[in-house]
Amino acid sequence: MASLWMIGCQATLLVLLGLIHNGVSTSAECRIRPQNRASVQYLGNTIMYIFEIEIYNKTRNPLLTDISHTYKPWKWYRPTSDHGKTLLTLSFNYDVLSLDILTIGVETIPLKIKDIPEGCFENLTASERVDLLREKVFDNFKKRRVRKPSNEGEDDAIDEDDGKPEMVYVCNEVIHVKNGYAEFANQCCSRDSDGKITCSEQEDNFWITVLYICIGLVKIMMFLFGPLLVPTYMYTASYVASEYVVKLTNELKFKIFVSESKTNSVRAKYTLTYDQVSDWHRFRESIETIEHDKICNVKVPELRIKVKGKRIIPANEPPTGLLRTFYDNLIRCKIRRLDPFKDCCNTSIYSPRFEPLIKHRCTWENLAMVFIKLLMLLLLPVPFYLRMFIYYRFEEGEFISRKDMLKELGLKETYNPFRMNFIQYFSPTHGLFIAAYSLYILSGIVIGFLKDDIRDILKSIVRSAFHDMQNISRTSVLQQVLGVLLWPFRKLGLLALISCPLISVVTAPVWSVVFVLYCIPTIYLAHRLVYHSKEKLGSGNSFFESDKPLKKATRMVHKVHSKLKKIDNSVHNSRRHYDEEKQSPCVSGFGRAAALRRFLLQVFVSLFCLIVLVSSIVLFVEAVGLIIEVVVFTMMGIIVNAGSTLRYVSMALLVIVYMHSCYDNVYDNYLTFNSTVIEAVMDKVEDLKKVASLPSSMQENAAFQVKLTFYLQSNFALNKVSNFYR
Repeated sequence: MASLWMIGCQATLLVLLGLIHNGVSTSAECRIRPQNRASVQYLGNTIMYIFEIEIYNKTRNPLLTDISHTYKPWKWYRPTSDHGKTLLTLSFNYDVLSLDILTIGVETIPLKIKDIPEGCFENLTASERVDLLREKVFDNFKKRRVRKPSNEGEDDAIDEDDGKPEMVYVCNEVIHVKNGYAEFANQCCSRDSDGKITCSEQEDNFWITVLYICIGLVKIMMFLFGPLLVPTYMYTASYVASEYVVKLTNELKFKIFVSESKTNSVRAKYTLTYDQVSDWHRFRESIETIEHDKICNVKVPELRIKVKGKRIIPANEPPTGLLRTFYDNLIRCKIRRLDPFKDCCNTSIYSPRFEPLIKHRCTWENLAMVFIKLLMLLLLPVPFYLRMFIYYRFEEGEFISRKDMLKELGLKETYNPFRMNFIQYFSPTHGLFIAAYSLYILSGIVIGFLKDDIRDILKSIVRSAFHDMQNISRTSVLQQVLGVLLWPFRKLGLLALISCPLISVVTAPVWSVVFVLYCIPTIYLAHRLVYHSKEKLGSGNSFFESDKPLKKATRMVHKVHSKLKKIDNSVHNSRRHYDEEKQSPCVSGFGRAAALRRFLLQVFVSLFCLIVLVSSIVLFVEAVGLIIEVVVFTMMGIIVNAGSTLRYVSMALLVIVYMHSCYDNVYDNYLTFNSTVIEAVMDKVEDLKKVASLPSSMQENAAFQVKLTFYLQSNFALNKVSNFYR
C-alpha cells in the first residue's frame, strides 16, 4: 500500500515538472516567423528597411510594455549602406523636415510575427526578445534552407550565398545613461561571414554634426540680430508723416475772428473750436498773436501739409501690383471709396428703428476695420501656426513616449541645443509660450484698439528705439573699444607693452559691455526701449538739475553719466529723429507723489516693451528655425537623391523662371508709365531745379503746385526732391 502511494506521488511530480517545463521557454527553443510570408518574400537591397513589428493575434504586446534601456524594441532599422546609416544620425523627424525627399529609398514595413510554439515569445526576457528580433532582421525574416524544418512544416532559414555576404547593419534605438541623464542613440550591429554579431553605439557623423551646429548658430543669430529684419519703412521718417512746404503762387486771403466767448454776433462760413484744432500746433501759435474779438485780414503765402512716406510715389517703383492692390483694398479698406461701397460703409449697422436708442454710432466701416484688425492679429503668426501643426502632428507622440520611458526608468532628459528646439523641449503649452501668446495678443489689442494718445506714445517709443538702432555706427563702436584698449599707450608709454595685457583683462568688462550693447541689435533694442520709455514718459527734468550744490557721490555719478552720454552720442551717425511732436507726460503734477507715479509708469511700460520684445523674438525664432531646417534638409534630399528629384526640380525652376519673366514684362510696362507721368509732372514744376540746386543742408521737404492743363485744374504734386534725383 505504501509502495502504491509512493508511485502515485512520483507520477504527480513528473506531471508537474512536465507542465512547468512546457510553460518556460528559452530563446533557443522559441522561434518567430512572419504571419504573412508575402510581406517579406520580395525584399531586395534598398537604402534602408524600417520594420515595425507587432505580435499577431495577441491582446498584450510585450514589445510595447518592456521597460528597459532598449527604446522602442518593436522598431528596427536595416541599412545596407553608409547612406542609410547617415540617415539614422539625423533627427527622428527628418522625413517631415525634408518634405519626404530624404525617405526616397527608405521603405517602412509593418510586420506581424507569429511565435512558435505559441506564447513562447512573451515568456522571454526583454534582452532575449531583442536578440531574437535582431537575428531575424539580419535575415529580412526570410527562410534558411540549410536548417531542418520544424514540426509544423515551417522553417526559418534563408538561402546562404556561396560568395561573401553583403555587409548589412541592424540598428535600434537605445538609452545611454550618463550621470543620471539619458541620451537617445542608435545601436548598430553587423554580422560577419561566420555569423558573429558585433554591436556598438553609432557615433555621430562629423559633417552631420557640423550641419546641426551651423543650423543652431543661425538660430542664435536670428535671436540676436532678428530686429534688423524689420522693414525700415515701418519706423523711419518715411513711415511717419513728414511736413512739406507748398509755396503758393497766389496768396490765400481770408478773414478770421478769434474769440473766447461762445456767444457773438459774427456770421462765419466756418467755425472751429479749440478741440478741433488741438493738433494744429502752428495754427495755434499763429492765432495767439492775433487780436481777439476783432475781425482780422490774414494772408497765407505757403501751406504746410503732412504726408506719410508710403503715399509718396517714387519714380523707380510703380504704385500698383496684385499684392499691393489686395493689401490696399482689403487690409487698408480703400475699397470703401468705390461708388458701390460709399453709402453702405457710412451707414449704421443698427436698424433705423433702434438707432436712436443706441448712444454710440457704429458704421459698417467701423465694423469692417475691427474685423480686419482682428484678422491681421490672427494671421501674423501663421509661420508659428505651421510650427505648432508640425509639432502636434508629427513630433508630440515621440516626445511624450520618450518622457514616459525616462520617467519609468527614473532618468532625466538631456537637452541638446543643436538638435532640439524650445518648443520640443518645453511643449507649446509650457508657461513660457503661454506667456508669449498672451503678451502678443495683449500688445495687438493695445496697438489696435486702445485710445489714440496711449497708442501713439507706445508707437513713438518703439519707433524711436528702432530708429536709433538704424543709426548705430559699428565703426564708431570699434573706435571706442580700441580707445579703451589703447589707453595704456597714451598714459604709460613703453611700459604699456608690459602692462597692456593686464589692463586689457581688467578693463574687459567695460569694452565688452560697450561692444555687446551697441553691436547686438536685440540687446541694444531692449536698452533703447527702456531709455525712450523714460524720455517719453518723464517730466523732462534732469536728475542732476538742482539749485543746491551736488554731493560728492552725485557729482561722481554725474561725471560717469556724462561720459556714457558722450560715448552714446559718438556711436550714432545722426541723432536727428523724424519730425514728431514731443509727447506730453502722461502723469502731470509736481512733488514726490507725481514723481513716484511717473516712475512706476515708466517701469511698467519698460517691462511691457521688454517682455513683448523677448516674446516676439522667441516665437519668431521658433518659426524661422523650422523654415531654416526645412530648407536645409530639403536641399540635402535633393542633392543626395539627385537622380530621382532632378526632373521635378528642373520643372519647378522652369515654371518659376517663366512666371518671373511674365511678371517682369508687366512690371516694366507699369514702371515706364510711372516714370513718364512723373517726368511730365516735373517738367511743369518751375521751381524744382532751383530748389534742387541748393546744398542738401538748405533743402527742405518741398511740395510744388502744378497746373495740369489737360485736366484744367490745379493739383499738388508731392514728392521729395531726393526721390526725383535718386
